Amino acid sequence: MTSATVIIDTDPGLGKPGSVIDDGLAIAFALACPDLHVLGLTIVNGNVDAHVGYESATALLDQLGRNEIPVKLGANKPLRQNMKTVWHTFGMDEPEPSEPSGVGAEAGLKADAVEWMLEQVARRPGEITILAIGPMTNIAEAVQADSTFAGNVREILFMAGNATGRVENIDVVADFNVLVDPEAMDIVLRSGVPLRMIGIDQTSRVMLTPQDATEMRNSGRGDSATAWLADYVDGWINHERSSDDTENAWCLLHDPLVVGALVRPELFEFAAFEAHVDLERGEIVTAKKLHEGSESTGSVVAAVDTNVDKFHTYFLERLAAL
Repeated sequence: MTSATVIIDTDPGLGKPGSVIDDGLAIAFALACPDLHVLGLTIVNGNVDAHVGYESATALLDQLGRNEIPVKLGANKPLRQNMKTVWHTFGMDEPEPSEPSGVGAEAGLKADAVEWMLEQVARRPGEITILAIGPMTNIAEAVQADSTFAGNVREILFMAGNATGRVENIDVVADFNVLVDPEAMDIVLRSGVPLRMIGIDQTSRVMLTPQDATEMRNSGRGDSATAWLADYVDGWINHERSSDDTENAWCLLHDPLVVGALVRPELFEFAAFEAHVDLERGEIVTAKKLHEGSESTGSVVAAVDTNVDKFHTYFLERLAAL
């Protein structure tokens, strides 16, 4: 296992209307990996707005008994993109704007995620990996705010793109994390930060089934965090399924695969790519795969294959240890 210090930049909804649960599972997975030190969570608008994401994150940490981990509110809108375009593209109703109503609401919430991220990276140059499992708005703002930030970050692993052009198990409308804020993704791709991309071509291969949720529930006490997460897995599977076909019911583990690529890189095959963002379409374009031995390192190193079975087993083993 790889030992690392990380900041998780995320848009967790935990099954709130219109939102998936994989961010929450990724956070829990990261906290269950013994050699991974999570400095904090920075929240960005995406699956849900940043205020809802903040409250989902604090509720998750409370359930996991990890309240010592700071949660920082970040950008609540993209740099330029209109979120109405995003919801229309994905055939979803635009959520009602929300203000903080739970943890910290009385004292007010300061959007200090970028400032905090800059401080942490400056304090530990070359040591911090950022796991970016939402849109890139916070990270792009950090790049723009401090010219030393990109050089001080050890690496960014992010969930977006499609290096191989293959997608399984879902009908892809667009790349959500890019489409929400393509300008932010473009800034990060051009920043010079070492980048590792885990695309939807890999994440669409890894799933949880109702049987997995049952295994999670049975792996510990009835009031354990794992059992609590299993209820969310069942809830999202039931939301996603179009019929009572239990044999084909599942939910995908998009964001946890980013954590897996950091802690168990031997389960992945990577290749170097030149890449850019098509700002009009809101997607990452991998323009050319670099030849082996090329002096250029490319814009990104992207996953091109995943040992799905071994990742799935390891993921469930770590959650059972919560």
